[in-house]
Amino acid sequence: MAKPTTIALSLLSGAEGLHAFSSFNPSIFTIKSLVVPEGRCDQIRRGSAIAFCFSCMIGGIVSLLTEEKGWEKWLPLMMSAGFGALMWAVYEAHCRGPANPAESTRKPWQMVPNQRHPNLGGVTNG
Repeated sequence: MAKPTTIALSLLSGAEGLHAFSSFNPSIFTIKSLVVPEGRCDQIRRGSAIAFCFSCMIGGIVSLLTEEKGWEKWLPLMMSAGFGALMWAVYEAHCRGPANPAESTRKPWQMVPNQRHPNLGGVTNG
């Protein structure tokens, strides 16, 4: 069984890998509310690939620093790769298209009709 410090380091390296995705791509909260312009998905996919490699690199370095034996030694790498794969799937799902078909016709700067603007004290646009 893995030591508690190894488990903690695994979680921390995985979480740091999640932060790498926001460093190389727009944040998840940004892509949820914006429509991705044509051609930008290639940039997001490249950013996701780089962020996944960076995340695995962090997990690999932490794995080499642990004092575990066997598969437990590679737990930080496995955690980073798992979290990275999850984030890559989120970004890829967004690039494949919006969940709401009405979203695909609006421009990134347009609000959905009757949507409350969070910064304008509940003012609606319709």
